[in-house]
Amino acid sequence: MYDRNADPNARTRDNLPTRDFSVALDFAGIGRHAAARAIARALAGKVRKADAGVYCVDTASGTWAVTPFPGDTDEASTRGGTIVTPPTRLAGIGGHTAAHTALAAAGATWDSACGMAVTVRAPGFTVAHLASLLTLETRSAPLIADILGDRSRWVSSAPESLAAELRRAARAGEGFDAPAVVAAVAALPAAGSIGFLGASRELVTYRALRATVDPVEYAAAVHVALGLVARAVTVEARPGTGWCRFGEGAKWAAVQFWYIMHGLVGPEFAATRALFRARVRAHHPVDHSDRRPLDTWGANPSA
Repeated sequence: MYDRNADPNARTRDNLPTRDFSVALDFAGIGRHAAARAIARALAGKVRKADAGVYCVDTASGTWAVTPFPGDTDEASTRGGTIVTPPTRLAGIGGHTAAHTALAAAGATWDSACGMAVTVRAPGFTVAHLASLLTLETRSAPLIADILGDRSRWVSSAPESLAAELRRAARAGEGFDAPAVVAAVAALPAAGSIGFLGASRELVTYRALRATVDPVEYAAAVHVALGLVARAVTVEARPGTGWCRFGEGAKWAAVQFWYIMHGLVGPEFAATRALFRARVRAHHPVDHSDRRPLDTWGANPSA
């Protein structure tokens, strides 16, 4: 009899929509107050002025913040800033789309200097989970660069030696306060796209390649971050145990496996998979026909 709890792919899929996430999105073209007003109109919120040039928008789903870029103290500046969303889950991503559509209508733009970061809450996140997350990210870095659509701005993924050191620390029972782990965590911002928000080790941040408000691209970046974290906390990634390296010659069957492994199956992720298919096709001249009926993923993902 099929045991869903024993299936790592099913556990990852079940875990993905339960994760709280927030997004920090840079914008340009309009001032911070104008951006806050656009968000308020879209979400029936109320704008209030906070300290140091920060505008907050109180909505039914939480408080959005519009913060200045470092060094921008001019209240009348139209350089833009950074929008930080309140924590939400996948079911609430429609509110993000509505707010960003309103921002674009108000004149906000997203240029090559604008970035995007997705922070995922991961209660009980351990050194072993971080090692697993780095293994997943480093072994599929070219694929992630392709599917997020801007390989030229990809930050080099963390070296596998960093993940190996974290696996050693996890086996030794070391925590985040161990000297070797402290050094590894300090190296994360320069080494790859994964880091932590502030001092918390339960707020895992994935830095996407570029800012976007295109609803499909935006959702894809969120899905990648959630899928990586969900997989890392449900299944330990170890080298030499069947984990695929997704390199320049990635076959479409391997890309399909990447979807399955990170929970991006079912009709709710169809648009994201279509985007991935188009992006990967541009770099890999391989057979892109579907190998598995991912839109009809049922109770038994092994079927």
